[in-house]
Amino acid sequence: WFDTGLHGLLRKYNMRYWVDWNGERREVDPVLVDEELHHWIDWRCDRLAHFVGQLHQYAHKHGLVTSAAVKNFWPAQTPTGAQDWVRWAREELVDKFMMMMYYDDPAVFTSLLEYHQQLLVGTKAEYWPGPGRHSEQWNTTPEGLVQQVRIAKAAGANGVCIFNETHITDEDLALLKDV
Repeated sequence: WFDTGLHGLLRKYNMRYWVDWNGERREVDPVLVDEELHHWIDWRCDRLAHFVGQLHQYAHKHGLVTSAAVKNFWPAQTPTGAQDWVRWAREELVDKFMMMMYYDDPAVFTSLLEYHQQLLVGTKAEYWPGPGRHSEQWNTTPEGLVQQVRIAKAAGANGVCIFNETHITDEDLALLKDV
């Protein structure tokens, strides 16, 4: 059901490929779609998008902006999490996106960063990649964290949002100060 939902969502956006959480390009199978499942996933995504839209309207009414920390591997997380952040960007429901990108490999980080930027082309949304210092799978060095911040800056990101701040050290802050 996961692959069916994923491919249905990609077909909805007329996408030919996606980049997985390992930075690998994956082709879309245009046949692998179960319409009933696709409608159920759409319904879940619609409910969350409606809530996000209401929150956005309320925030703007009070002179505030909306931001969302989102999983970076769109659309793979969408069938399970209903977090269609590409839709939120295209419908202007969120102002700033902070992508949770906990990788110690700069090539994977760069590949996902470029993919996200392509997905946000034509929207008003700000893009803030979110490198992490530590996660269950990765443990990025202080130099690796600085390298990812530099990659994001060179790619034209609006900023960065470093996640899992409990693992940020004085050494990290000293190195990041000059970036």
